[in-house]
Amino acid sequence: MKQKKDRFKDYIKKYLINNNEEFKTLLSYKNLKKNNQSYKYLTNKIYSLRFILDPKYVDKILCDQFTEAYRVEDFEICYDVLTYIYKYYFFEIELRYADFPEKLYRKFMVPFRNDMQELITSIIVLIRASGNHLTNITLDNMELITGAEKVDGLLEFKDSVDYASKYPTYYLLEKKSGKLYYDYADGYEFSLVAKKPVPLDDNLCQSNLLLLDSTGYGIYEDNRLILNEYLSQPKAYNNYERKLVKDMIPFNFEEADEDSLILKFESEFKRISQMYSFDNTDGEVH
Repeated sequence: MKQKKDRFKDYIKKYLINNNEEFKTLLSYKNLKKNNQSYKYLTNKIYSLRFILDPKYVDKILCDQFTEAYRVEDFEICYDVLTYIYKYYFFEIELRYADFPEKLYRKFMVPFRNDMQELITSIIVLIRASGNHLTNITLDNMELITGAEKVDGLLEFKDSVDYASKYPTYYLLEKKSGKLYYDYADGYEFSLVAKKPVPLDDNLCQSNLLLLDSTGYGIYEDNRLILNEYLSQPKAYNNYERKLVKDMIPFNFEEADEDSLILKFESEFKRISQMYSFDNTDGEVH
């Protein structure tokens, strides 16, 4: 006889197969289209949300509903609870540039349904990076890398490295804080602090990200030292060219231009996702 968790997964998959319109709607939250693999992907994605059912993160009523329903194998209620979390639950993140935390800052919200690679992609867009360099999020001693970093051999020997796409965004919520590194040569580093989650309204919950606040335009790709020289002394002169350092930067750093960030976010998210991704269609998470 199958274990209860497998019976619940079977219920989710059969429900999705028999309710085509809801299945397509749930896929639309991830900007995915229906195919043979998407049933398994979405089943695992929904099922994995049971691991964040804790009153510290999710309304206690939902936690209690799921616990009691799962005990008696009322999988319909279990499914309803998890799809509610899938659709509506987001949590807040504060992102700060390690070198000048008050001058380059973002506060934003991301959905529980996204994975850590999608979080990395969101941040790369928010700091206005090109995505042409390697990047990772490090939580405690675990380094979560993108699919662009071909280190499969290394993963066999180093337990502290894994692919970010295997981990849900709420992994950061459980860890509370972490670091994002971008361009290992130039050495951009950002701190991440996760805040308490909340359910959002229907008109907001389909986004990959909600930007709440921002300071500073973004990074200066491949030129961290020049950016830092300006941030440390905005009126400084370059020693070689004898002109203001700020005139060497091809944007107005003091203007965050949130409207542009929001307007271009989804297209940039899609573009950079393709650069960082590899095939991980089953949705299994840790």
